[in-house]
Amino acid sequence: MKNALLPLAVGLGLFAALVMTACGDDDESTPPAAPPPPVLSIARVQGVGGPSWRPDDPGCVELGHDADQTVVVTLELANFTLRPPGTCGSARVCGTAVLRVDPSGEAEALRVQAAQSTIEAGLATLGAGQHTFRVELRDRNGEPVLDAETKAPLFSEVALEVKPVGGCGGGTDGGTDGGSDASPDADASSDASPDADAESDASDAADATDAMDADAGD
Repeated sequence: MKNALLPLAVGLGLFAALVMTACGDDDESTPPAAPPPPVLSIARVQGVGGPSWRPDDPGCVELGHDADQTVVVTLELANFTLRPPGTCGSARVCGTAVLRVDPSGEAEALRVQAAQSTIEAGLATLGAGQHTFRVELRDRNGEPVLDAETKAPLFSEVALEVKPVGGCGGGTDGGTDGGSDASPDADASSDASPDADAESDASDAADATDAMDADAGD
């Protein structure tokens, strides 16, 4: 009898082992899918108080009208959360943006790190001229975020001619032009006065002629 039960016991043991293995597989959590890669582009560059540059516009932007001659770079960003260092929390793809003006290798003329999609750069020390605005992303550890395809640091860059205030023919001149355009209308009103005087003179002359004709008739 014992020999007859041995194969049954072995079979039950194997079955139990298979069940435990299957249950163990169910308990393991499935790794989360990789998040989509970040997308970064420069959407607008504008000197404070001046006209703005957008992609496909002529490559001209003015120095800011403020004392620091501030130029604001606005980003278009997807699949990436901007937060100050140390505050990413549970955000999976998170960090800061870095604006590098006139980059050269690892150096640049000006660097600004920000946790928002608008980055302000005071160009008073750099002044007008040809300037390159390059934006990169840094992860929560301060390391460059890499492009998913090239494996090089992800960036967006634009080279613009930065001119003094009014150099790009900005819309801020519209108010001045509007005011000066009103002057000719005022001149036109004043030009009407001689015509009115001429009509008055003609009327007076006609009255004088009628009076002379009346005297002659008498």
